[in-house]
Amino acid sequence: MNRSVMLTVISVIGLSAVSLAQFSSCRNPNFNEGVCISIYECDSLISLVTSGARMRETDRRFLKDSQCTNGFGRPPFVCCTPDTGYRRTGGSFFFSQNPEPNPTRFSFPGQSFGGFQGQQPVNRRNLGRSIDLPRPPSCGGISIENKIYGGEDSDLNEFPWMVLLEYKKKNGGLGLNCAGSLINQRYVLTAAHCVTGSIESQVGKLISVRLGEHDISSKVDCENGVCAQQAIRVGVEEVIPHHSYDDRAQDRHNDIALIRMDRDVLYTKSIRPVCLPSVVSGASVSPQPGTTLTVAGWGRTLRTPKSLKKQKLNVPLFSQSECRRKFAARNVDITEFQVCAGGNYAEDSCDGDSGGPLMRFQENAWVIEGIVSFGVKCGLQGWPAVHTRVSSYDNWIRSTIR
Repeated sequence: MNRSVMLTVISVIGLSAVSLAQFSSCRNPNFNEGVCISIYECDSLISLVTSGARMRETDRRFLKDSQCTNGFGRPPFVCCTPDTGYRRTGGSFFFSQNPEPNPTRFSFPGQSFGGFQGQQPVNRRNLGRSIDLPRPPSCGGISIENKIYGGEDSDLNEFPWMVLLEYKKKNGGLGLNCAGSLINQRYVLTAAHCVTGSIESQVGKLISVRLGEHDISSKVDCENGVCAQQAIRVGVEEVIPHHSYDDRAQDRHNDIALIRMDRDVLYTKSIRPVCLPSVVSGASVSPQPGTTLTVAGWGRTLRTPKSLKKQKLNVPLFSQSECRRKFAARNVDITEFQVCAGGNYAEDSCDGDSGGPLMRFQENAWVIEGIVSFGVKCGLQGWPAVHTRVSSYDNWIRSTIR
């Protein structure tokens, strides 16, 4: 695969150069070189299936002709490239003459709908759990273009799973008070205290999610002559705080929630999901104290009450036993369902970062280890921030999404 083709493939499906070696190369119906992977991992082609619109005959034929064998992931396999249809030649579509016979139905294992031959639009809910929790390389990828308290600005399109939560304030305006992480095309993972309890009376009702944001002061974000796509706002269909969360408890056990958006979102360079620990081999093993983790958000900085640009900061994983001991002195019970990180002076997640991710880079993918929950002020020496441990709630997440 030549370098220009490889970079194009990376930009569409989020693959790192290291991970490409494990995939089989192939040619799509336009004779462009790609990689043979599960259709569920190929953003350019799965978008045709999940668009909700009536599929054109040319789209259906392109999907059928894109099939390949011996691919990576869950079948059916497709030759994944940036192409979403036949290329045009002289004003007409170029149709390939595939040397191998193709089946007349493109079937998804275990699904009730009959491929792409029917005339009815595909029901996205019937796609099943195969795309509910994306796996690498669809999740946790690094953009090729590559304020936390005491942190620094993130790069454009860095951490594209991060979202801002918008609330309708009492005066009728919109307020931004929490963050979250996109985990698939329909759901955002955040803290329970960001969607229920005192935040509703003090701030307002959560009504929308802002995705693809970097600098909240600009309509279109640009850096060094490169501009990202404009951020989008998606309405909230349902908020689902954990059933055992108690907003009155200061230890904030079970501080986790899911937000179901009112429509699916398509993945772009600036909108992509983060990986859950359960979908990355090796990430289910808890990191050791001192391991470097990363937090990001738009919260309070050293100079301002809220950062206009998304910030990032590396923080060390804090000893669980030491964290439990320190907070016990404040009558706060820290459990194994929580994880502590930070503790360095003037380096911490802070006001406005609630609900955002605590992340670890594991096996060429960003994995969400925790959700920002609470702390003792911001950036106090020896006092880490407390996060909800995401791996402890994997079963709850899987049983809740639909």
